Amino acid sequence: MIQRITVRVEVPPGVSVRTMEHTFELHGDEASEPLQRIAAPPAEPKPRIAPSPQSPESLPDLYERLCGERDELQKLRPASVQACRNSVQQFHDWLTEGRPDESPLTAIAADPKCLQKYASGQVAAGASVETVRKKCGGVRKLLAECVSAGLLKTLPESVRLITPESELPETVTLEEMLALRDAAESATWPCIAGFEPWQYWQFCIDACWTYGFRLLDWFSYKATKPGLLWEHVCFDPVCPAPQMKGCEHASGWVWFPVAKAEKQNRKRLLPLSQRIRDHLETWRGADAERVVPLKSGRTHNYHWQQIVEAAGVDSRIRLSEGRGIPSFRKGCSVHWEAISEEIADYVLGHRAKSMRGRHYGQTARKVCQWVESVPFSAEDAARREQILKSVAEL
Repeated sequence: MIQRITVRVEVPPGVSVRTMEHTFELHGDEASEPLQRIAAPPAEPKPRIAPSPQSPESLPDLYERLCGERDELQKLRPASVQACRNSVQQFHDWLTEGRPDESPLTAIAADPKCLQKYASGQVAAGASVETVRKKCGGVRKLLAECVSAGLLKTLPESVRLITPESELPETVTLEEMLALRDAAESATWPCIAGFEPWQYWQFCIDACWTYGFRLLDWFSYKATKPGLLWEHVCFDPVCPAPQMKGCEHASGWVWFPVAKAEKQNRKRLLPLSQRIRDHLETWRGADAERVVPLKSGRTHNYHWQQIVEAAGVDSRIRLSEGRGIPSFRKGCSVHWEAISEEIADYVLGHRAKSMRGRHYGQTARKVCQWVESVPFSAEDAARREQILKSVAEL
């Protein structure tokens, strides 16, 4: 007797077989024997691969872990955040070149001069000193967070680079400022009811020369940025900032948001000089909300250029700022840095470079002492030099 029996083979997962069914022919008494379950041969165990040691965390990954959330909370500009990330990536690539398995933090801890070596190499390769300083600033931002998190004991040594004369920022001199101020009397724009065009331009020149802010902070010609509002001006001697309780300045204060960092809600507190207060008093009544109600800014740069040409000064001069060109912001920094770098950083709204400079009230009080010394004539400059010399001798 012949029987045809189909046998299904149970195959465990992971075993590869071509035939899942097979037919056997049973002859004679074989057919009466009970069928036995046929199991597939056990799978050969796969060779175990020893796990590779975990790769050290890269500096870009550390930046995302330690700085990413803070950048979002501070609402930093995307371009600034990306610049920091790029700086960290470039430093990481330089640091780990030829030693990919070594932890970058171990390499930094072993060589306190690593950041200085990196900066010197960048300058030698043709990068400008200012660019390299900015890159190193992004790296130090991350390393400071590593120290706070206990991943590093100390920061590497600070970067010290000498700016060559070819890279020194071009500034606006006192003589150029005075020439522009005189030339502004021939201006024909803006047309604001009750005011002459020269009043606007001389207010711009005097304020930018004194405080070095960006033009849109006070004199905005863009619809999305209102500029200085009357609610930002305090003619009362008592300081409006809560952290400056008890501080007074006779001419008053101005406490305004920084247009460039409006998402971060950053504000600058500055004491008014008598000259700037007189300008503000003149503009009372021009508008209920805005100090200077400019309606259109399409021709702002054109009319400024007309003033520059009439003054016979460098045609590249700008009121606010500009990379590689002379500006009032740079001119302002010169006469404030002559007093101290700490005060200059405060007035221009730069991030304080020292712990001493971060004492908000202390620095603001020093600005009160010097705000009337901003020179607007050769006699002012000579008198100021004499005062600075006397102070240095104490």
